[in-house]
Amino acid sequence: MDSPQGYKFGCITQVEAGGHSTAVIKLGSVRYGYVGHRVDGSMGDGSGQNMQQQSFDFITPPIVAVCGTICDPPTLTAVSPTICPGEDAVFVISGTAGAIVSYKLNNGTTQTATIGANGSVLVTVWTKC
Repeated sequence: MDSPQGYKFGCITQVEAGGHSTAVIKLGSVRYGYVGHRVDGSMGDGSGQNMQQQSFDFITPPIVAVCGTICDPPTLTAVSPTICPGEDAVFVISGTAGAIVSYKLNNGTTQTATIGANGSVLVTVWTKC
């Protein structure tokens, strides 16, 4: 199955396809994407247009609140702006409490950390002596 025009990279979490149109929920988007036949306000924008929507439109549909679609990306900061030879490097990952963050250190294996109730978690890169 070919993807309609207009779909850009992203994580689609929900798809609703019916007779003549498709709506998708994309992770991080406040609006759903719509493609297919637009008729009598079927896109949810109040328009009476009768036309074909050839590519996914994530701009015209209304803002929707779907659990899990909006998230705050985590941030990474160094505890100390200078890390000297022989010292451990300590970083703070901040974000939504309870979120699980995946990361890699020095091209190693993927690790995970859960952001604590205070909105952060410490990650330490240990010095090998």
